[in-house]
Amino acid sequence: MEVIRFAMDGLDDSIQKTLTTRFVFDWRLKPFKTNEGHEVMRWMRRARLVAHEYAFAEGKRDDVFSPASSSHLLRLLPVLYLHKLSQYQLADLKSMSPCILGCLDIKDAYLQVPQQQPLRLKMDGGDWIVCRNIPGQRVGARAWFDHISNFLKESSGFKACVLNPCFLRNEQVVVSVHVM
Repeated sequence: MEVIRFAMDGLDDSIQKTLTTRFVFDWRLKPFKTNEGHEVMRWMRRARLVAHEYAFAEGKRDDVFSPASSSHLLRLLPVLYLHKLSQYQLADLKSMSPCILGCLDIKDAYLQVPQQQPLRLKMDGGDWIVCRNIPGQRVGARAWFDHISNFLKESSGFKACVLNPCFLRNEQVVVSVHVM
C-alpha cells in the first residue's frame, strides 16, 4: 500500500495543489522482549503523519461529511438482534440460519482509500505525492464512507437504506457504518 511516494520530475509536475501536514508524536506503554526472552513493559515513542487542513482555506464545502446514524437507531440494532433470536427459540433449531451481532473497528481506515485528487507534500526530504487519504484530511470521512459502502455493494450485494444510508443490508447481514 503506497500512502506517499517521492515526486518524480516530469511525471508529477502537473500536481500543484499542496497539503500541509505535521508529525504527531505520542508515547505508548508496550510489551517488549528482552535478549533473555523476558517480556517487560516499556514506554515507546510513536509518530504518525497527519494532514493539517483548515476549513477557511478552501471555502465552504458540502462534500466532506459522511452520513451519520442516530443514537436511537444504534440502540435499536441489538433489540432487533434479540428479537430475531427469540423467534428461533420457537422454531425448529435445525432451520436456524446464523444470526451474528458484531462490531468492527478498522485500524487506519483512511489509509485504505485512494486519494481523489493527487496532492503534493513539501517536507524536509523533498517533494512527495499523497496517494492515499491521510488522517486529518477534510474529505477523509466522506471518502472512507463511500469506499466501504461501495465495496460492500459490489462484493456482497448490499443495499443502502433509503432513510438512513449508514445502514446497509443484504440477505443475511445488516451493517451500520459509523465514520469518525
